[in-house]
Amino acid sequence: MQVFKDLKKFEDYHGLNLESFHIYEYTHIFVIDQARELQGLPYCLGFFESPAMANQVIEEQKLKGVHCQIEKVSILTDGQIGFRIGNPVEIIQEKIKVPVVT
Repeated sequence: MQVFKDLKKFEDYHGLNLESFHIYEYTHIFVIDQARELQGLPYCLGFFESPAMANQVIEEQKLKGVHCQIEKVSILTDGQIGFRIGNPVEIIQEKIKVPVVT
């Protein structure tokens, strides 16, 4: 997946034809240094489709003394742009209902 130099607002994608899009599992790699951890701000290194590439990035960061954390995420992508998929919503009469977490 390419990294965009000019990030667009989500609204710019309204009406996008999703025919060529599929959902894939990616590895999200992020760093939480002590200063950011206190503020709850992880530093994202990227989203990787290839587990081998993700492992290579993690090993390179370890050599620099940087501890990385990973999470598996679902990405809706056409191979060039991607959207992280979160919790599903139920559409009711054209309104969005967010599930309540208890």
